[in-house]
Amino acid sequence: MWTSVLSLAVGLLLTPILAGAQEPTSAEEQYGIWKQKAMSRPGNYENPSDQQFAAVLRRSEAGSAQADLGMVGLNNGFDIYAQPLVVRLTPDNEERCERAGEVMTDGARGAGDNKWKVTERRLTFPVGEGVNAVEIRVRLDTPGTESREMRLVIPLLAEAQFGLRRVMESEKRCEIVDGP
Repeated sequence: MWTSVLSLAVGLLLTPILAGAQEPTSAEEQYGIWKQKAMSRPGNYENPSDQQFAAVLRRSEAGSAQADLGMVGLNNGFDIYAQPLVVRLTPDNEERCERAGEVMTDGARGAGDNKWKVTERRLTFPVGEGVNAVEIRVRLDTPGTESREMRLVIPLLAEAQFGLRRVMESEKRCEIVDGP
């Protein structure tokens, strides 16, 4: 009998642990994993091809969104653009992204090279009714070379969403057009 009770107790203890291990990783955890990898890499991401950014996007309250961004790459400044979008499927089953509201811009310029491994920024901006995605564009001002723009379209939901973009990746999702 004691063996049955002990087996039942162990089973009850292990069930939540095993069930928790199967849950998907949250957006914040994904961002933390990305940041840890970036911080543990030797060097300062000095080549333009090393540039990347990650974002966690969420609808924060009625009428606004919040984006937490981390940018990697040697730079002496950066520009960020956040464009609210309405994503719809066409009759041909292709995505169509329509601009829905003003572009939120942010940026910084420094007196010297930013050698931080990860530069972080938090943006809060208004989003209108029906907005279901945000296009985020980042351009690092890289010393001695022409900077490339990185673009990412992330769904806008109440639950935070994670996105990652490297400078050399091509983005084929959603041609951005003006709304109706």
